[in-house]
Amino acid sequence: MPQATPLILDLASGLYLHQEASGKTVLLGGTDQYTWPGFEEVVDKSMAEDFFQTAMETIPSTINIKWLRTYTGICEQTPDFHPIIGEAPELKGFFLANGFSGCGFMHAPAIGRIVADLILQGKTDRIDLSSFQLDRFANLSL
Repeated sequence: MPQATPLILDLASGLYLHQEASGKTVLLGGTDQYTWPGFEEVVDKSMAEDFFQTAMETIPSTINIKWLRTYTGICEQTPDFHPIIGEAPELKGFFLANGFSGCGFMHAPAIGRIVADLILQGKTDRIDLSSFQLDRFANLSL
Protein backbone atom coordinates (compact mmCIF):
# COMPACT_ATOMS: atom_id res chain seq x y z
CA MET A 1 0.00 0.00 0.00
CA PRO A 2 1.32 3.47 -0.77
CA GLN A 3 2.19 5.58 2.28
CA ALA A 4 -0.60 7.88 3.49
CA THR A 5 -3.38 5.88 1.82
CA PRO A 6 -6.67 7.50 2.85
CA LEU A 7 -9.57 5.60 4.37
CA ILE A 8 -11.25 3.59 1.65
CA LEU A 9 -14.84 2.51 2.30
CA ASP A 10 -17.00 0.44 -0.04
CA LEU A 11 -20.59 1.21 0.90
CA ALA A 12 -21.96 -1.74 -1.06
CA SER A 13 -20.01 -4.39 0.86
CA GLY A 14 -19.13 -2.56 4.10
CA LEU A 15 -15.45 -3.24 3.45
CA TYR A 16 -13.00 -0.61 4.68
CA LEU A 17 -9.26 -0.20 4.57
CA HIS A 18 -6.87 2.33 6.02
CA GLN A 19 -3.20 2.52 6.77
CA GLU A 20 -2.03 3.03 10.34
CA ALA A 21 0.18 6.05 11.06
CA SER A 22 3.38 3.96 11.05
CA GLY A 23 2.78 3.03 7.41
CA LYS A 24 3.59 -0.60 8.25
CA THR A 25 0.11 -1.84 9.10
CA VAL A 26 -3.07 -1.83 7.07
CA LEU A 27 -6.36 -2.17 8.88
CA LEU A 28 -8.78 -4.06 6.68
CA GLY A 29 -12.25 -4.61 8.00
CA GLY A 30 -15.92 -4.76 7.36
CA THR A 31 -19.17 -5.85 8.75
CA ASP A 32 -21.24 -8.92 8.24
CA GLN A 33 -24.18 -7.40 6.41
CA TYR A 34 -26.43 -10.30 7.30
CA THR A 35 -25.99 -10.30 11.05
CA TRP A 36 -27.98 -7.82 13.09
CA PRO A 37 -25.81 -5.53 15.27
CA GLY A 38 -25.74 -6.60 18.87
CA PHE A 39 -23.52 -7.35 21.83
CA GLU A 40 -21.83 -10.51 20.53
CA GLU A 41 -18.03 -10.15 20.64
CA VAL A 42 -17.02 -13.36 18.89
CA VAL A 43 -15.06 -13.43 15.64
CA ASP A 44 -16.61 -15.86 13.18
CA LYS A 45 -13.52 -16.97 11.27
CA SER A 46 -15.65 -19.13 8.96
CA MET A 47 -16.49 -15.88 7.16
CA ALA A 48 -12.83 -15.09 6.40
CA GLU A 49 -12.83 -16.60 2.91
CA ASP A 50 -15.84 -14.54 1.79
CA PHE A 51 -14.40 -11.45 3.45
CA PHE A 52 -11.02 -11.72 1.68
CA GLN A 53 -12.70 -12.55 -1.62
CA THR A 54 -14.75 -9.33 -1.30
CA ALA A 55 -11.60 -7.42 -0.34
CA MET A 56 -9.70 -8.65 -3.42
CA GLU A 57 -12.63 -7.89 -5.73
CA THR A 58 -13.00 -4.40 -4.27
CA ILE A 59 -9.30 -3.52 -3.87
CA PRO A 60 -7.16 -5.95 -5.92
CA SER A 61 -3.89 -5.00 -4.18
CA THR A 62 -5.19 -6.53 -0.93
CA ILE A 63 -4.10 -9.90 -2.31
CA ASN A 64 -0.64 -9.01 -0.95
CA ILE A 65 -1.80 -8.25 2.61
CA LYS A 66 -0.75 -10.74 5.30
CA TRP A 67 -3.47 -11.53 7.85
CA LEU A 68 -1.94 -10.90 11.28
CA ARG A 69 -4.87 -10.92 13.65
CA THR A 70 -8.61 -10.57 13.90
CA TYR A 71 -10.71 -8.67 16.37
CA THR A 72 -14.27 -7.58 16.76
CA GLY A 73 -16.27 -4.95 18.52
CA ILE A 74 -19.81 -3.95 19.21
CA CYS A 75 -21.42 -2.24 16.25
CA GLU A 76 -24.20 0.09 17.30
CA GLN A 77 -26.44 0.91 14.40
CA THR A 78 -30.05 1.75 13.82
CA PRO A 79 -32.29 -0.52 11.72
CA ASP A 80 -31.93 1.83 8.72
CA PHE A 81 -28.17 2.41 9.29
CA HIS A 82 -28.68 6.16 9.74
CA PRO A 83 -28.02 8.02 13.00
CA ILE A 84 -30.54 9.50 15.37
CA ILE A 85 -30.12 13.25 15.79
CA GLY A 86 -32.48 15.51 17.69
CA GLU A 87 -34.32 16.08 20.93
CA ALA A 88 -35.81 13.01 22.56
CA PRO A 89 -39.58 13.23 21.97
CA GLU A 90 -40.62 12.43 25.54
CA LEU A 91 -37.70 13.98 27.43
CA LYS A 92 -37.44 17.73 26.85
CA GLY A 93 -33.87 19.00 26.91
CA PHE A 94 -32.35 15.55 26.26
CA PHE A 95 -30.66 15.51 22.86
CA LEU A 96 -29.70 12.41 20.90
CA ALA A 97 -26.74 12.06 18.58
CA ASN A 98 -26.12 8.33 18.29
CA GLY A 99 -26.18 5.34 15.96
CA PHE A 100 -23.13 6.35 13.91
CA SER A 101 -21.40 3.01 14.35
CA GLY A 102 -17.69 3.40 13.58
CA CYS A 103 -18.12 6.79 11.94
CA GLY A 104 -18.94 8.76 15.09
CA PHE A 105 -15.50 10.33 15.47
CA MET A 106 -15.47 11.32 11.82
CA HIS A 107 -18.85 13.03 12.06
CA ALA A 108 -18.38 14.47 15.56
CA PRO A 109 -17.33 18.02 14.59
CA ALA A 110 -20.33 18.54 12.30
CA ILE A 111 -22.77 16.78 14.63
CA GLY A 112 -21.50 18.86 17.54
CA ARG A 113 -22.38 22.05 15.65
CA ILE A 114 -25.77 20.69 14.65
CA VAL A 115 -26.66 19.66 18.22
CA ALA A 116 -25.37 23.01 19.53
CA ASP A 117 -27.75 24.74 17.08
CA LEU A 118 -30.63 22.58 18.35
CA ILE A 119 -29.85 23.36 21.98
CA LEU A 120 -29.24 27.08 21.50
CA GLN A 121 -31.72 27.91 18.73
CA GLY A 122 -34.20 25.04 18.76
CA LYS A 123 -33.38 24.29 15.10
CA THR A 124 -30.51 24.05 12.65
CA ASP A 125 -30.09 25.35 9.13
CA ARG A 126 -27.05 23.13 8.51
CA ILE A 127 -28.99 20.01 7.46
CA ASP A 128 -32.54 18.71 7.16
CA LEU A 129 -32.91 16.46 10.20
CA SER A 130 -36.26 14.94 9.26
CA SER A 131 -34.60 11.67 8.18
CA PHE A 132 -32.75 11.37 11.49
CA GLN A 133 -35.62 11.65 13.99
CA LEU A 134 -36.14 8.89 16.54
CA ASP A 135 -39.86 8.63 15.76
CA ARG A 136 -39.09 7.11 12.35
CA PHE A 137 -38.92 3.78 14.21
CA ALA A 138 -42.30 4.16 15.93
CA ASN A 139 -44.02 1.51 13.80
CA LEU A 140 -41.02 -0.75 13.26
CA SER A 141 -41.28 -4.33 14.45
CA LEU A 142 -37.94 -5.98 15.07
